[in-house]
Amino acid sequence: MKLNKNNIKLTDLFKLDQNFGTLFDYNASIIYENCKEMQINFDSKINKLILKKCSNINININGLISGLEIDKSHDIIITAKNNSSFNNILITNSYDIILKSSNDKTKNTFIEVDKSKKISFC
Repeated sequence: MKLNKNNIKLTDLFKLDQNFGTLFDYNASIIYENCKEMQINFDSKINKLILKKCSNINININGLISGLEIDKSHDIIITAKNNSSFNNILITNSYDIILKSSNDKTKNTFIEVDKSKKISFC
């Protein structure tokens, strides 16, 4: 784990469940790199969530995420629960990505997809 002011970088994690609850504040940016087979839960607002070279990740969000970036990743499921939402989503060089939301706030989300396939929004 690498911590730099408001950035947290987690690398090479495998078969892990993480429940961050309300640990982070809106200034936090969390980066996962080269991680596999994980279940992650956030109950707080965070600035940015970045997934790089990750696979088989299931993320449940119960708060606001300003930015979501997914790069060179696959088999990712991200569920925004209750009134949770994303402001911006960028997906590049990835496949089999599912983004779920139970509210209408995602209508205002800016979404950019580049060189990716099998991307679902539901």
